Amino acid sequence: LVRSLAVAAGWIIAASAIYFVWQFPAWVAWALFLLALLTWVRWTWSILAEIVRRRTAPPMPGLGWPFLVVAIAADTIILATAAIARTDDGLISPWQVLPIALFGLYFLGTLFVLFSLPNIHAKYRLPLAILHTFVTYSMSLIVYKLGFGFDPFVHEAATNYIVQHGSIEPKTPFYIGQYVLVAGVHHLLGLSVSLIQIWLLPLLASVLLPCVLAFDARRPYWIAWVLPFAYFTITVPFSLGLLGLIL
Repeated sequence: LVRSLAVAAGWIIAASAIYFVWQFPAWVAWALFLLALLTWVRWTWSILAEIVRRRTAPPMPGLGWPFLVVAIAADTIILATAAIARTDDGLISPWQVLPIALFGLYFLGTLFVLFSLPNIHAKYRLPLAILHTFVTYSMSLIVYKLGFGFDPFVHEAATNYIVQHGSIEPKTPFYIGQYVLVAGVHHLLGLSVSLIQIWLLPLLASVLLPCVLAFDARRPYWIAWVLPFAYFTITVPFSLGLLGLIL
């Protein structure tokens, strides 16, 4: 995982440097991606071979499975409620359409997550932490059908311009790391810039923070990273930089 993050950081730095002095067309994104992929495979070959060699059948959840079921049920109900309330109306707050009872359900889900972590098999701890972190970061994104916030709109427009014309002036160094990342994902996967802009940071934070910080998921320390959750609900350069700093 650490080597993957190092390769990804190298890709962003190289792409940013090329864009800063020139442009960022699709072929540059592909060339850097293939180079990064070859570097990653070469660097992690022995680790991958060991993982394949040790592959076994999924274990039983463990004695904490009742807590696990309640935690997953609570998170599922929260996500389903937010999806049902999804709207394109101009809301001041998503809590205008979400029931206040979700706060209690979220507290209950968090409590049962903490109960289950020490009592379930290690292979189930990380997925549970990822699911609960995603619930924490995704409420606004699910409710606001068209996205929300002025800054994300501006950065989305700038990235679209870069995709269409190769660059945009001025080339502010503080922003271009996000621009090449979003544009690169667009070039590589064909997804719309709008979709990537909305989901990139919440998904990255939901997966990478549990992976990196849960060194011992039997202990509840991982819950600390959901406290400043507002930083990871929208994709903006500052929040992306903050995630990189933590990683």
